[in-house]
Amino acid sequence: MSLNETMTGLMNTIRTMSGTTDKLSVDDATRITSSAGQWGVRVPNLISDSSNEYQLVQETTNNTKQLYSGAAKAGIKYSLHVTVKDLSYDTLLNIGVYDQNWTWLEGINGTETIPAGGEGVLHLNYTPKQDGFFQWSIMQRDSKAINCQYKCAMLNEGDYAPYTSSTTPYTVDELANRLEKLENKLGGVVKALPSVLLPVRGCAA
Repeated sequence: MSLNETMTGLMNTIRTMSGTTDKLSVDDATRITSSAGQWGVRVPNLISDSSNEYQLVQETTNNTKQLYSGAAKAGIKYSLHVTVKDLSYDTLLNIGVYDQNWTWLEGINGTETIPAGGEGVLHLNYTPKQDGFFQWSIMQRDSKAINCQYKCAMLNEGDYAPYTSSTTPYTVDELANRLEKLENKLGGVVKALPSVLLPVRGCAA
C-alpha cells in the first residue's frame, strides 16, 4: 500500500471518528486525535443551522451581519471559526457580549483579518467573565455594506475543533464503542497516531 493510500485511509477513519467530511490537514488530524478525550471526539456545534455549502451574505444598512446568538457561561472558553470568500472589504469576526439582562458589555474582535477579495478561515476565542449572552458576526473594519460568502461556521466549547454540522455529542457508550472499532481497524495505531503524523505535518488527504 502506498503512503498516499495509507494517509487517505487514516484520514477517512479520523473523519468518521470526528463527524466531519471535509479534507483534513495533518495538523487537523493531530488535533482531533490528541484532543479526543477533551471534547468527546465529535464536539457539538452550537450553531445549529451551520452548513458546509457556501451561503451568500449581503447587507446594505450597516457593517455587520449577525449570524448567531446564544447563552455564554462564565469561565468557559468558546472557539469560533468560519470559512469565508468573495469578500468586498477587509473582514474579521466579532463577538458582542451582553449580561443576563441583555445589557451591552463589550465587543471583541478577532485578531485575524482576511483582505478584500481573499478567502480563508477566520478564528476567534472568547472566555466570558460572567454568565450572559453573546452574538457573533462577520464584520468589516470600515462601515461598509457586507458582501461575502461563508460556510462551515463552528462554535464550540473548548479549544478549536474541526467543523461538524452535528449538534449532539456522543454518549459515553457510543464513544467507547466508536473508539473500540477505530482501534481494531487501525490495529492499535490510534494511540500513537499524533506522533506518527507529526513528521509529515502540513499535508492533507
